[in-house]
Amino acid sequence: MIEAYAAGARALAALCGAYLIGTPLFLLRAGASDDPAVRAWRARLLRFFPIAALGLLFALLGLLHAQASGVAAAVADLALTRDIASSTAFGRIALVRLGLALLLVPLAIGCAVRAGDRISIAAVAAMLLAAVVVGAGPLSGHAAGTDVATVLVTLHVVHVLALACWIGGLPAWITLARAAQHDHDGSIRAFAAVAMTRFSRFALPCMAVIVVAGSLIALEFVDDQGDLLGTRYGRLLCLKILALLAVLAIAHRLRTRWLPRLDEPADLDVHADGVRRTQREALFAVVVLALGAGLAQTTPAIHDQPHWWLPWRLSFDASAEVPGSRIAVLVGAGLLIAAAWWAALGARSGRGARRGIGVLGLAGLGTAAWGLSVPAYPDTFLRSPVPYLTLSIDQGRRAFAQNCVACHGTGGLGDGVLASTLRRPPADMSAPHTALHTAGDMYWWITHGMPEGPMPGFGSVLDDEQRWDTVNFLRVFSQGFQARVLSPRIVPRGPWLGAPDFYYATADGGRAQLKDLRAVRAALIVFTVAGDPRSLARLGALRSRADPRLAIVEPTSPDVWQAYQFLTRTLADRGAPDRLDLPRRHAEFLVDRFGYVRARWLPEDDPTHANDFDLDAAVSALAEEPEILPPPDLHLH
Repeated sequence: MIEAYAAGARALAALCGAYLIGTPLFLLRAGASDDPAVRAWRARLLRFFPIAALGLLFALLGLLHAQASGVAAAVADLALTRDIASSTAFGRIALVRLGLALLLVPLAIGCAVRAGDRISIAAVAAMLLAAVVVGAGPLSGHAAGTDVATVLVTLHVVHVLALACWIGGLPAWITLARAAQHDHDGSIRAFAAVAMTRFSRFALPCMAVIVVAGSLIALEFVDDQGDLLGTRYGRLLCLKILALLAVLAIAHRLRTRWLPRLDEPADLDVHADGVRRTQREALFAVVVLALGAGLAQTTPAIHDQPHWWLPWRLSFDASAEVPGSRIAVLVGAGLLIAAAWWAALGARSGRGARRGIGVLGLAGLGTAAWGLSVPAYPDTFLRSPVPYLTLSIDQGRRAFAQNCVACHGTGGLGDGVLASTLRRPPADMSAPHTALHTAGDMYWWITHGMPEGPMPGFGSVLDDEQRWDTVNFLRVFSQGFQARVLSPRIVPRGPWLGAPDFYYATADGGRAQLKDLRAVRAALIVFTVAGDPRSLARLGALRSRADPRLAIVEPTSPDVWQAYQFLTRTLADRGAPDRLDLPRRHAEFLVDRFGYVRARWLPEDDPTHANDFDLDAAVSALAEEPEILPPPDLHLH
């Protein structure tokens, strides 16, 4: 209920602010006219200014009170509301917006008093002040709490102002069309044609800004299809997109089919048609604003746990393993290209041709989607609450050894003692297919078992954390077999293997985390062999380096080696097939400043390449590389 209260207050503030911004803009674009009918139309618009200003003021007060009520989990009293306003960033921004909204009221009253005059300085001042009030909203929204707050807040400000400019002009458009509809002597119709054409030209770039800025904002808060369809935020966003598409369709038809008809002076029905179409556009516009207010009150999708409700998902990589999928994708792409080509050649075709193009396009989309679809489960897009830490990986290794080796084998290769008795062979956990499944897929199987196989569920045996630990282990175990291609030489601009995170002791006796080095400098993770003079000598040489671009990290906790050992397999040494562990050896992993393992040196397995591990050259190359991939997530997806 409190969320609905806050969303309603946001929506009301957005509507009132849009009216105060869009109406003067429409009047400015329309131009001056001393025609009595035009003056009467202008007066009707400006007389609503005080109502809009008071509505904005009370909506902002309601939003502040709703925020305090959310903190109290009940209707907040005046004292708590005052404390929220004075002691939080949201409250301080709200106070500034309230102060500016209060100044708007006398300006709006002045506009209403001189409503019949030409657009006044007071109306322009009210418009600019309302733009500041509306534009300040994103300063306390979701965008302000991101790592790219400056860019994202700027995009959000531009987005809401463009929305206000477009939506706020619709009441002026509708009332002007109504006035022209009943104008039998033609005194206002010529003015209406010019005003609407001018505003349409202005609204077109506004719509482009709305779409582009909104898309960029959505990409920051929605990570994948699970976020889009499996969270409340994503579903609201989908509804907003659908409403906006409806608006774009109506606006396109008004611009291309309706505006040209204004040149027909004897056709009064054209204005009645315009009123009906614009009213529908305004209705969808209000829906867009309401859904935007709901999004502002909803936890962003990337911070929520998706619940997938479809039996399949789309995945190009995973579907490639399914026979016939690539053919279906190619056929679907061909149908879509054919539909696009038909549409381009027959842009002015009749209704039958348009239906044919639609059917062909839908057939192409359906065929391609079928080719890209793979089975999915309610937990497919879950985010692991357990960080991708070496401690978790080691705990998962223990859980796997205790519960899974009878079928999957002591080496995880699907050759356990019970494998031959099963109607379906257990999966080889070292195979590349493991990486094609999401962390949520594996969590679902560990919890509930395989839907068409003999694997039972372990939901009653392993607690939630242990199941996620096992998922973390399975991921690094599979990646260990892919990591056999690592060498002492970095592959330029080729990051792909995220480094598992861990805690380690620093040289000054403190405690640090590997992820703390991200965006700061590269790291060389060194595992030594106790009692081996060459290993210790190498460590001593590394310690003597003084390179601010590189941190020498010496893990001593056993769990760190238990995780990183799986990344020491080579093309010549896959490891023993009857055990998970690998022998302890001197190993060095070069991790770039974005968190990816870029090179590995194993003196025992690469003796001929001892001189090839030119650390200075590798560090220099990594220091010049830009961010190619976002840092690997510390929680598996």
